[in-house]
Amino acid sequence: MNGAVMESVAGSLWPKTLVVEGTFKAPVAKVWQAWTNADQLIRWFGGAKGNFDAMEVDVRVGGQWQFVMASHDGASILEGKYLIVEEQSRLVHTCSHVQMMAGGAREATAETKVSVTFQATEGGCQMSLRHEGIQSADAIRGIGSGWNGSFERLAVEFY
Repeated sequence: MNGAVMESVAGSLWPKTLVVEGTFKAPVAKVWQAWTNADQLIRWFGGAKGNFDAMEVDVRVGGQWQFVMASHDGASILEGKYLIVEEQSRLVHTCSHVQMMAGGAREATAETKVSVTFQATEGGCQMSLRHEGIQSADAIRGIGSGWNGSFERLAVEFY
């Protein structure tokens, strides 16, 4: 990646929008593939920990995605539905964090929206991510840390 990941938070009231941008030393087609292929996603998504056990993606409008991390007391799941899929240009999907308890109880966060755009640059791809509808300062910190770590790990995929 050229330079640092840039992060900003928009809005003075809740919910807030987090924006993360980066330029990657890879063509748009390769960066797009990293977002749309579960075998590639599992290598970089999730920040510094990269600790998801399983990922499923059905990249089409209306298709579902789900990333699962098992724990001693159930599972932590990120899941959503693709709203817009514009090949090698833009992905928009919903996102919710779900805690599955050992007894079968399910607790989910409010649904948010993630938009990712891909644009060719000289020698690479500019990627901009906009995560809308974040409900708290703690969530902004956690989600921001996760996206920044994910962008950093994605950059390593192209070296």
